[in-house]
Amino acid sequence: ELLKSGNLSPEENKNYIEIIEKSGTRLLSIINDIVDISKIEAGEISLNLSKIDINKLIEELVSEMNPLANQKELTLEFTCFINEITLLSDSHRIKQILKNLLSNAIKFTQKGTVSIILEENTNDITIKVIDEGIGIAKDKLNHIFERFKQADGSTTRKYGGTGLALAISKELAILLGGDIKAFSTLEKGSTFELILPKKTNIQNISDDKVTISSREDNT
Repeated sequence: ELLKSGNLSPEENKNYIEIIEKSGTRLLSIINDIVDISKIEAGEISLNLSKIDINKLIEELVSEMNPLANQKELTLEFTCFINEITLLSDSHRIKQILKNLLSNAIKFTQKGTVSIILEENTNDITIKVIDEGIGIAKDKLNHIFERFKQADGSTTRKYGGTGLALAISKELAILLGGDIKAFSTLEKGSTFELILPKKTNIQNISDDKVTISSREDNT
């Protein structure tokens, strides 16, 4: 009735606009997740490979995610144990995976620190996202990458989400030739590790930039 009459104070107007914006953002996120999972099922996800400075990519993402952490008074830290390394991979998909992991870490952490650690191994690199949040029970951890899965119904009601982000991230990591692993202790926090190969296992690449599809990769 207030909306119909137009008798809203500036503060009420601002609150309604914020609610509409947040609802629109959530709806867009759900739509994007459904589109991505549909493309993955159809083998229609495209990879745009190019040379990536992984250190710089993470620094840019941390800057992008800092406002979200600041809203909850969380500390977002990035530690790099690699001087310089370049990957031939898809920067957009790596960012998508890490953004999903960081968004979850921030969402499920009420106080403390969310850490991103970049490490180098013999054949791959590992990007760890570590939080001090609610954690995941051991019996739920094995199912965390399944579609539409969250820890339990109360988690969905309290924190929202579709339960697709981790499933999509896992599929994308595998498509990039890597993987995601999860470790967690209830009420103490979680660690998600994105593992990416130093050298792509996709054959016959001679240029610095190339586009492939998941259908081609699976044949």
